Amino acid sequence: MKKKSTIHNKCFGDDGKVNGEVLQSSEANERLLAELKAAIRAGLDSGVAEMFDPIQHLEVLKVARRSR
Repeated sequence: MKKKSTIHNKCFGDDGKVNGEVLQSSEANERLLAELKAAIRAGLDSGVAEMFDPIQHLEVLKVARRSR
């Protein structure tokens, strides 16, 4: 097996560490995806919005953003 360079070791660490970080990142992505799916489902299950003015809602969002 070919020996890895010093640069590889400094940038990536050992293979176990890299694999662990990839697995941790993948698990975090899966949790976020599950949360997003649940939020989408909750939105769809909530029904059609009544008396909703998208222009007024956009203005409220803009004001809230400016005040941050």
